[in-house]
Amino acid sequence: MDQVEEIKSRIDIVDLVSSYLELKKAGVNWKALCPFHNEKTPSFMVNSDRGSFHCFGCSEHGDIFTFVEKMEGVDFPEALKILAERAGVRLEKIEKKFYDQKRNLYEINNLAAKVYHHLLIKDKAGSEALKYLQNRGLTDKTIAEFCLGYAPQNFEFISNFLLKKDFKQGDIVVSGLSVLRDNQRANSLPIFDRFRGRVMFPLYNPAGNVIAFSGRLLKEQENVGKYINSPETPVFSKSKTIFGLDKAKAEIRKGGAVILVEGQMDVIMSHQAGFENTVASSGTAITLEQIKILRRLSSRFLFAFDADSAGIEATKKAVAMVLNQGGDVLVIDTPAGFKDSAEVISQDPSLWRKAIEKAVPYLDYLEEKVFLKFKEPFSPQDKRDIALEILPEIAKISDPIVAGDYIARLADRLKTQGKYLYEAMERVEAKSEIRNPKSETNSKSQIQNSKPQNYSAESHLLGLLLVFPEYYDSVKNLLNESDFNLPKSASIYKKLKKEYSLKRKFALKKFIGSLSSDEQDFVNLIVLDVENEYVKEDKEVAGEEILSLVERIKKGKKEELSKNFEGQIKEAEKSGNKEKIKKLIREFQDLIIQGKK
Repeated sequence: MDQVEEIKSRIDIVDLVSSYLELKKAGVNWKALCPFHNEKTPSFMVNSDRGSFHCFGCSEHGDIFTFVEKMEGVDFPEALKILAERAGVRLEKIEKKFYDQKRNLYEINNLAAKVYHHLLIKDKAGSEALKYLQNRGLTDKTIAEFCLGYAPQNFEFISNFLLKKDFKQGDIVVSGLSVLRDNQRANSLPIFDRFRGRVMFPLYNPAGNVIAFSGRLLKEQENVGKYINSPETPVFSKSKTIFGLDKAKAEIRKGGAVILVEGQMDVIMSHQAGFENTVASSGTAITLEQIKILRRLSSRFLFAFDADSAGIEATKKAVAMVLNQGGDVLVIDTPAGFKDSAEVISQDPSLWRKAIEKAVPYLDYLEEKVFLKFKEPFSPQDKRDIALEILPEIAKISDPIVAGDYIARLADRLKTQGKYLYEAMERVEAKSEIRNPKSETNSKSQIQNSKPQNYSAESHLLGLLLVFPEYYDSVKNLLNESDFNLPKSASIYKKLKKEYSLKRKFALKKFIGSLSSDEQDFVNLIVLDVENEYVKEDKEVAGEEILSLVERIKKGKKEELSKNFEGQIKEAEKSGNKEKIKKLIREFQDLIIQGKK
């Protein structure tokens, strides 16, 4: 047994998935709301015997490795490590065929982080950077936990170090730590360090590997950015990377909420103060990919962005994405006199705790911020401007009762009638529809239509015969693989016939294991569908359905053959080939006689 199979044998997929999602029994399966798309009715099915999952809403499917890859945002080697640790399996090695370059990049980044950290806490060169972090309120323990470091003001420090460790120059450049020189200089390396004279913040993937860096300039320089980040690499995507997620994910699941702040220091100070469910985007505005990753862990989001106009606009965009993913949003109002959460925590962590406890629904927060811009008594123009800022956000609320409550409250504060606000909101929605026309394809119909195009009577029959093998004897003399139109269905039925002919107890899991990878995915889908539709008490119904499906398949096949013969006969008549016409008519008559038997 290889290591992959050993891990599979030790981990029950139901136990694994239930550590991420709330599962409920559904016949022989377990079901949950799908973590990979927004839905209100559970369509995500998990089967313990086969060790597989399938969502009938978005068609995501796979085994324990696929599930971890998608939930944690990692590739196969990382998923293998995570599951090996869970299963108590010691990995001797990861096969060379899996992502050689990615593995090299992880090694380069992990080693660089350790070197930068050593310079910060052990070397005289990092003393000033260490003092800066301590003055910001960080403890030695926190600095070590986040492996913060210092990149010296030296053009070839890390480049030279990594080359001496026998890493390839090309991989060092791809990692983003070094840059290729435009012109080779005498007595210089062909590459130079990207990060120089900077406090270094390593960025980790959910599995705990360093994938990139963010460097803060220690001493400000003219025309030099305060922060620079690693470029996109094969292991680092800005739009998908969330700072602090590797340390926060367990607390997010446990507490059922995620706190989103703006900067890396905000995250680090929050964790130090015990708010370990805090994360931040990685040097960019929050993206839909990041929201989706976080939504898999929790549906409750607490935003703590700056209260300036840019911060409010960023919050609006993020809120829209969260609501679209079926999440709830609260906003933390940073206490007056403080720039951000890090500043609050460095002075008094209890102030930040109180701010979190007082977090309000996003619309309540927005309403207060908008009204603060205007002074009473409000002019007609003031009322219009206030409404134009708030109504587009109310229009996004799907629940008419909740939306109506906000409209009534806004009307009361503006001293106007609700009907005028409803009219204004309709105009706002109409303008929005013009700017962002909805796709002609209804998203709900896409979900309902998620079964593969070849999911037909043939597929359903195969699923029934696999789940209710006792009915095979009733159809074995009625149906041949030649009656199937779909090559995949015909191939599986042929293998099924062979399995039944061995006259041994049918083992579904073993049979699926004997199929090709593509066939396994197909069979897992059709079996899950049958198990979801029928229970053991429905055996008689299933038996009747099997006979009905056989009749439909054979009838459909004969109709197809009849049309084929008719077409050939017409072609022969056009060419005047009388012998061919007679032959085709005889074959056609034989087909009709055979069908009456």
